[in-house]
Amino acid sequence: QSQYQISPLFLSFPVASHRRFETALRQFEKEVKHHFKGFEFQRKNMEELLWFFFDPELTYVQHPMAFSIGNQFIQGKFDLVGFSLQGIWFCVLPAFNQFMFMLDGEVGGGEKGLIKAAESVIPELLKQRKEKNKELFDIEDYYGQKGSFITSVNISVFVEEAPFSFVTKEEDFFSLLGGGDGNFNGAIEIEKVGYDLNARYPGELKEANFRENLVDRIYTAIYNSENAPLVIVGEEGVGRESLLHQAVRQFLDQAQSSEARYLPKLWYIDPTRIIAGMKYIGWWQRRFESIIQFLLNGSSNQKNKEADKILVNNPVALIRIGKSRKNSLTLSDILKPYLEKRRLQLILISSPAEWDILQEKDRRFSDLFQVIRVEAPPPELAIRMILH
Repeated sequence: QSQYQISPLFLSFPVASHRRFETALRQFEKEVKHHFKGFEFQRKNMEELLWFFFDPELTYVQHPMAFSIGNQFIQGKFDLVGFSLQGIWFCVLPAFNQFMFMLDGEVGGGEKGLIKAAESVIPELLKQRKEKNKELFDIEDYYGQKGSFITSVNISVFVEEAPFSFVTKEEDFFSLLGGGDGNFNGAIEIEKVGYDLNARYPGELKEANFRENLVDRIYTAIYNSENAPLVIVGEEGVGRESLLHQAVRQFLDQAQSSEARYLPKLWYIDPTRIIAGMKYIGWWQRRFESIIQFLLNGSSNQKNKEADKILVNNPVALIRIGKSRKNSLTLSDILKPYLEKRRLQLILISSPAEWDILQEKDRRFSDLFQVIRVEAPPPELAIRMILH
């Protein structure tokens, strides 16, 4: 069965493939994020990072060629990608391990120049590769694939700037014992405790058909300018998560693709993971504060960008996690000042029983939320949803 294969133009990794394009794209984005997790920008890896950022105006041609290498006749289409930099044209051959060469000034640029240059370079490259390894040489590996295209993909990753080599990092007693220094970077920590729901658009977001009124209410509550905390209350299985996903889908459907990277993101966060691995007093609080600051500043460098949002489907954990014999502070206590001032929007998915507990144990916290109740759809509507 044919599959979509996605890979960078200027690098040989990462590569993702799937029979559905949206799924292949999501896998590719995950691979890129995984690659840059904990990445520090320094001289030795600078070139790799810059190739990911390099986004010139490209000319793409799939050019048919026919020629012979020794006694082997070759006929097929080859992918050629060209770009101009400071008046000089370059050609990239993706199927040749991203081989790049500069066009002769006499050849000229543009599509005609690429074709003319490639007609002399490709036969020579294939000849060299065949001579180097005759047994493994397969011309099919170098042909362009039907339906190939080039596009730009926006992926948000955090890259930390490493200190200069002559600067040493200060280490305290706990650092020497392997405990770290207790400093947390929100952009890194949020990836450890959750994921960006926007990044799952469109293929991995659930759908909620024939429930437009509820979707519209949730959409308005999340994406208006009031930034009020929201709780979606309903029994498990009535479609709470699907309705939320549909609202996110609707929001991203209406956005231009060029604007997507600057839109507020909705981060699903697992409260139990925030405290996991925090060995020393005050560390989970610092970790959570670093995540909140990252959300407030937004996950892009665009000025005046609206803060990102938090989604939690274990609301009772917010009023319990953090409590101990020596500490009464919980996650909800840290969130309250931001929610009261509408600086940050928190969205909860809750059962009626969980919501009752929240109201009983922390009324000040629960009173901050706008409540949308979701009931099970009537039988006739449920049948339509199943058959759709």
